[in-house]
Amino acid sequence: MIADIQDAKGCNLTASIGSHWCTYIHCDITDEQQASEVLGGITLQSNGRLHILFSNAGTMINIKQDILNFDIQAYESLFAVNVPGMAACSKQGARAMVAGAIKGSIICIGSVAASTGTESYIDYTMSCRNTVTVSSVGVSEEEGERMYESSSCLKGVMKAKHVADAVVFLASEEAEFINGHNLAVNGGWAG
Repeated sequence: MIADIQDAKGCNLTASIGSHWCTYIHCDITDEQQASEVLGGITLQSNGRLHILFSNAGTMINIKQDILNFDIQAYESLFAVNVPGMAACSKQGARAMVAGAIKGSIICIGSVAASTGTESYIDYTMSCRNTVTVSSVGVSEEEGERMYESSSCLKGVMKAKHVADAVVFLASEEAEFINGHNLAVNGGWAG
């Protein structure tokens, strides 16, 4: 099941994976009732159980937010997705796993900004530092992958496959005793 507010992207992703493997449903995670309906209701009805919750819920606004020109309304909009939205997904996913007697995995994508910060987007940095995750994969932003290449300890550019491999590992039995860990997938970039 793929759930998002970006319907075109969600449908395209579902088509690229194959509709026999997954379905798409519109869900705004800033509304906990929608998260509950998708994770606790629709997913269980269509699949019977929830084994893995992979949450890539997060947003970054395109407004430079420094401390002198801080837009509180923009921050609250961003925060609603990045903190309570992510928490609602984790909560509802955990409830579905308990209801199905499943020892599952909840994996949340984080950002390198949670550990390094930025002075131009302090709202985003604050929201990253306040996320509630079970296990997370901390990645540098897609748009910035070339920017970080020169300051990375490893040569090359981070690809989606690098993140996917980390997620597959965290969802596997090999990681059953890993909990509350931020697995940094960033080529050694430390800010």
